[in-house]
Amino acid sequence: MKRALVGMICLTLSGGTLAASIVDSKHNLGNIGGNTANRNYTDATQEVCVFCHTPHGGSATHNGEAVAPLWNKAVTTSTFQTYDSLGTSSLKGSVANVGSVSIACLSCHDGSQAMDVMINQPDSGGYTAAGASLGGTWTANGAVDAATGKMLTANPIPGVGTDLRNDHPIGIQYAGGLISGTDHTNASNYRNPDFVAAAEVTINGNQIWYVPVPASNATTGLANSVSGSQISPVAGTRNKTDMALYTRSVATIDSGRAQPYVECASCHDPHQANTATFLRIDNTGSAVCLACHKK
Repeated sequence: MKRALVGMICLTLSGGTLAASIVDSKHNLGNIGGNTANRNYTDATQEVCVFCHTPHGGSATHNGEAVAPLWNKAVTTSTFQTYDSLGTSSLKGSVANVGSVSIACLSCHDGSQAMDVMINQPDSGGYTAAGASLGGTWTANGAVDAATGKMLTANPIPGVGTDLRNDHPIGIQYAGGLISGTDHTNASNYRNPDFVAAAEVTINGNQIWYVPVPASNATTGLANSVSGSQISPVAGTRNKTDMALYTRSVATIDSGRAQPYVECASCHDPHQANTATFLRIDNTGSAVCLACHKK
């Protein structure tokens, strides 16, 4: 049965134009939608979401973690060099093995496999547990090999490769973790005091941590499907323009206590096209950096 193409396209009533969505972004790898001069795409399918997600039969985990929902790719088994190996004295938190949502991002961005490798391919009868590529032809307009569909890691963006020492740390405790106690919303508890206090909510019994971004800084231009105006953050809940923190429990770090970690998707929202590099907010004036770092 043909899957429905799910694109979060909002028609604004005020201007009658389409709000930017994943269909307009570089994460649309299908042969549909605009912006073809600025993105890589294959002629094998007109689906968009299928390159990352599937309704049925998603990926198993990598090192016990793969938190991206219904992930439609074989997660990478690469070995990574991480930022902590530089030995910088400013790094006060412990770094976990690459995992959580970051391992999903790196399924493409480490250059280990083609961007169209998926477990459950479009239409029926295309399930391959180990993942397989589509049979189409790539049009390359970025750092990708047109013959193989793999990210080219010679250019560190977006093909970051497996050496992550020159990238923002991922899998790292937010603010260096806690000196004592369990309250991550109290900045005076942090090992590194130069961080904004995190917020915490409980959703379906799960602890969710994030760094709130004030409405004045949420300048991504996210469109409201009714009014066409920017969506204002809602107090007391994590918004798409907040800096997301991801809960991890690592046996070798602070006795395996569940706590917030910084991952790739802390700063990047892969489902929008309002910022060129998927940043959750526009980085004018270093707004992304200063959302977490007190400098």
